[in-house]
Amino acid sequence: VGEDACLLNFVTTEYDLLDVGKGSTIGDDCDMSSHTVERMVIQLRRVSVHKQGTVRNGAIVMPGATMCRRGVLLEAGQVLKGETVNPGEVWAGLPALPVSK
Repeated sequence: VGEDACLLNFVTTEYDLLDVGKGSTIGDDCDMSSHTVERMVIQLRRVSVHKQGTVRNGAIVMPGATMCRRGVLLEAGQVLKGETVNPGEVWAGLPALPVSK
């Protein structure tokens, strides 16, 4: 966890697979879990929120997803497994898609 990061009340069970960059924010009721169960096998993948990234309240960042520098996921949005929110992009929806750059 980077300096000046703001971590509110969020869910994760694999703290060793969560990267939170300097100045990033993870809001209330977010799901930052790093695991899925596929065909009865647990799959573990890192979740990354880079420098100054923002995950707003109630949002979900799936395993293997990356929030790049200053990327924003709006309230109740869901970034799917392995997706990348590019630097400075704002994503929204379920599943989340870019709404602005």
